Amino acid sequence: MKTTKKIDLESKYSEKIQPLFELNRDGYMDEKSVNEYTKFNFTKEDTPELIELAMDDRSEEIDYELYQKESDRLYFATIYAVRVLGKLGAVEAIEPLVNKMYLSLDSDFYQEAMIYFLADIGVEALDFIENELLMVDEEKLTLFDGLKRIVEQNPQEHDRVEKFLLKYLETTKDDGSHLAFAISQLVDISGAKHLDMIERIFETKEVDTMFNGDFEDIEIELGLKKERVHPREQNRIEELLNVFKMEGGEVSYQQVRTEPKIGRNDPCPCGSGKKYKKCCLNK
Repeated sequence: MKTTKKIDLESKYSEKIQPLFELNRDGYMDEKSVNEYTKFNFTKEDTPELIELAMDDRSEEIDYELYQKESDRLYFATIYAVRVLGKLGAVEAIEPLVNKMYLSLDSDFYQEAMIYFLADIGVEALDFIENELLMVDEEKLTLFDGLKRIVEQNPQEHDRVEKFLLKYLETTKDDGSHLAFAISQLVDISGAKHLDMIERIFETKEVDTMFNGDFEDIEIELGLKKERVHPREQNRIEELLNVFKMEGGEVSYQQVRTEPKIGRNDPCPCGSGKKYKKCCLNK
């Protein structure tokens, strides 16, 4: 149950932290805006308080209708705190922020901020990300995005990340959406180099074809084929829609996507109006 208790922002956080409560909510991904954090003169000494702010989830506990402005001020301040910690290279913030990330899957803002955070931390985040991807049974798609961004900003780590993705695909028991993400990242950084292995993964494991298509789609994407040789099998969303129609349900034409691929931030083809990652991605 939501509480009607007002959030105390001013006394909980120091005067130095206060400007984060006044920033424009649309600037957290804008590098120009983020770089302006330097005008607040944050240093490593501010890391503990910034972590405390980034972990502050009180905006989820109060009655939003009563305290909308106050809730938004705190919520977006937590997002900015994540970005600042990345710019400070706060390695000690990785574990607590990733743990909160798992609990904030419905927050697109937090997930996006975490991608930037991990990229800003860079190479020092790789050990943690690799361990999480191999060991933790959670929705880890944001970690894959962070991994890709780290490689883009640190090309010298290409071989290491490539080797890790190969290991992940060979050993993981994660669901099909994670397999699809790993394959997508591998294709992005290595092209057709490991195509034989990718084909084997499609043959031996249940890869989610809603995200990046099937193996033939990847071949076409890489320019190795001009068109399909085999008809595409129904994906699970299409199968569900067919069952729904067989049971007498009505599905409007506009609700069904005809494209073979769908990004996790695209509208879900089931017609719910939600993003794919928040709806049918992990069903």
